[in-house]
Amino acid sequence: MADISIAEAKIYILYLVRAVPGISFHMLEENSADSLYMNYFTFNQAYDELTAGNLIDKHYEMNGITDALGGTETLTITNGGSAMLDEVLPAVRQPLIEHLELVSRKLTDLMNRKISVTAELARESDGRFRVTLFSDKEGKSFRASFLCESEAEARKLCDAWKSGEDKAVNAFFSALG
Repeated sequence: MADISIAEAKIYILYLVRAVPGISFHMLEENSADSLYMNYFTFNQAYDELTAGNLIDKHYEMNGITDALGGTETLTITNGGSAMLDEVLPAVRQPLIEHLELVSRKLTDLMNRKISVTAELARESDGRFRVTLFSDKEGKSFRASFLCESEAEARKLCDAWKSGEDKAVNAFFSALG
């Protein structure tokens, strides 16, 4: 694991929040831990200081099933955060910049996929759960809605859709001819 300073961790976080519009806190936290550039404690200290310093804004959105049932905290960089990042980027080590560019492309692709594939879950008045699956790729849109008897069954359907949507949609469109 690279031993980066709190200052570099802040640059890492600010860079990704600016480069990947709509990134969730969980996606940022998971990526930072997976990167091996910083540990959990460094990430959290840097993140807390950035939010306390008004360099990052948090927005809580109710959006069915995405990262979790109910809602997701999305992040945006403030004008002050963007100005600070622009000021310090010329002094950042080139390997870190190259890593951030690669990670931001990967996360942007992942975000685009999440936007084009959704699974929403809502409780009906009769106690059942309505699951709505949606996909929009290459000019082909697909939407289906199902009623499930249990929340566990509904969650399983949502998870299966998000992980294997390509196969399901391709099979459906192939069956249509």
